[in-house]
Amino acid sequence: MFDSGLLFALHALLPNMQITTHGEGDDLMIRLQDEHGSHAVITACGTQYGQSLARQTGPRQLAEEVAAACERWEQAGRPLLHHFGMTRTQHEQWIWREDDNGVRRRWAPLRLSPPNQHAA
Repeated sequence: MFDSGLLFALHALLPNMQITTHGEGDDLMIRLQDEHGSHAVITACGTQYGQSLARQTGPRQLAEEVAAACERWEQAGRPLLHHFGMTRTQHEQWIWREDDNGVRRRWAPLRLSPPNQHAA
């Protein structure tokens, strides 16, 4: 089974990307899609799954964005799903991650280059 903490982190860090997973372990496949017509298929994600292979098309480099999000999740200590929460006020909402000391910090989406800056 794909790590639910990682999947939640990916959705929180990359909110404008549709992410679906199929399989597990060596048979894991991650499908990515955005509203600009970019698509990618990754066969693994992060060091837990070893080598990965990605095929992608479109203006955004979705596989690289997922790799950056996976790296952030790993650097945060691979938080589990129950370490995340959401706060909503009248004017805003945000996702937070609770650390080992019980401190809640915002888990803001990654700031990425606009799609047209990825094209070579």
